[in-house]
Amino acid sequence: DLDTEDNALVEECINNVEGKCDVLKTRGGYHIFVYPAEISKDNKAWYGKLAEHADVKGDNLMPVPGWYQGGYVPRFVYTRCLSYYL
Repeated sequence: DLDTEDNALVEECINNVEGKCDVLKTRGGYHIFVYPAEISKDNKAWYGKLAEHADVKGDNLMPVPGWYQGGYVPRFVYTRCLSYYL
């Protein structure tokens, strides 16, 4: 969970995990779903770098893409299979 609208920060997070993630744009920022098994074994710092920016509190649930969320419809802006939409 990233409570920010900073696209540069989101791109930095995507690069930290070698693009092995899906990014969902939400009403208050972004949710990043990481695929750790796909990240290079040599990249040992990805979790720490991502955790520096994460705001993980509460239940850690991810909104459902395409469903209504408090006046906003969450949507994917990046997937590991496609390119950037940011």
